[in-house]
Amino acid sequence: AITARVRCWLPRTMSARWRFLMLLTRNVPKSAEFYRGGLGLTVTSLTETWAEIQVPGGTKLVLKQTDAEAMASTGYSPLITLDVDDLDDVVPNALQHGATLDGPIRHEPSGKAAALRSPCGHMIGLFETPTQQGAGA
Repeated sequence: AITARVRCWLPRTMSARWRFLMLLTRNVPKSAEFYRGGLGLTVTSLTETWAEIQVPGGTKLVLKQTDAEAMASTGYSPLITLDVDDLDDVVPNALQHGATLDGPIRHEPSGKAAALRSPCGHMIGLFETPTQQGAGA
């Protein structure tokens, strides 16, 4: 019998930091326009094949061009979830920019929630907490 010893080396302290979330799309400029116009996010870099979008709180969203059918196929993953100040303002604006609602807006004790699909098929959850509901009044 042959016995092999495998030693796995891991550093004693390992720190991972969030860099960005990348979404694949067939049309980067169209997707970037939706995130800018429909959701009010800031596009910081844009080419035909790559876009960088700043999300409040320090997160960066990256859009990357792909022509591969398997890579561009959309389902329910990933689901991007954003906190918004006024769901009743954001949803109609997103719909004007080509989004579609995926079910009704839900009114729950924990807040209002909506699921929508961007024009390029990305799933986006929008959530307004009760404190956010009272903040704008």
